[in-house]
Amino acid sequence: MAYQFSDATVVNIIDENERVKRYFIKVPDEVPFSFKAGQFIMLDLPIASKYTNRSYSIASPPSDDNIFELCIVLNDKGLGTPYIWEHYQIGTTVKISKVLGKFQLPETIDRDICFIGTGTGVAPLRSQILDILNKGIPHRNLYLVFGNRWEKDILYRKEMEGLQEKFPTCKFLPVL
Repeated sequence: MAYQFSDATVVNIIDENERVKRYFIKVPDEVPFSFKAGQFIMLDLPIASKYTNRSYSIASPPSDDNIFELCIVLNDKGLGTPYIWEHYQIGTTVKISKVLGKFQLPETIDRDICFIGTGTGVAPLRSQILDILNKGIPHRNLYLVFGNRWEKDILYRKEMEGLQEKFPTCKFLPVL
């Protein structure tokens, strides 16, 4: 499948740990950009590969500032993430696809939701949880079961613990 790509700019990078970085990317203001929590984009990378595009789930909730977050783990044996680690800096122009994916919340949330993920797989789950809470979407209990090998690898830990304290319906369950 051929994708169309447009330019966007890296506006911030947070080194989450030695293997994970959070990239904040801004689509130009004049370009309409919106997404639903749980969706992803493709990055087109100038790498020596038959397939040069890589998919990454959006980790941030929808907003109206044309900025979204990607949470990316380094794969030493891959071609894509080593390129990103070496070349993406604040101010770098990147090629992004339109928003893709159907992993979205139901219109009405009338039962408990149990989100289960590991590592950077938490990205679309975080987007969905924050979207529910930010918009005040009626819901029952939200459980995030988040598996990691080591305690140091629990991404967004302070944020999730804070949400659990602030919202009684939000339950954060890290598993090692």
